[in-house]
Amino acid sequence: TASFTKSCSGFTCTFNASASTGATSYSWAFGDGSSGTGVIVSHPYAARGNYTVTLTVSDGSTTSSASQGVSCNPKRCQ
Repeated sequence: TASFTKSCSGFTCTFNASASTGATSYSWAFGDGSSGTGVIVSHPYAARGNYTVTLTVSDGSTTSSASQGVSCNPKRCQ
């Protein structure tokens, strides 16, 4: 089951999927056209705006997804 937390410092956000259960692969879509893999990933946002971050996990036979929003203003993301 996909689950993740986020924390942002400035315009870089770190996403942690260690709360996901039964997962053997982790795929991220950061909402700005970029993607990544791994349990813990960091991503810098280049422009202000609202982004939907989606984590997709798989155990080899089934997949699960979870999404959260990231909002970036002129000073920082949150």
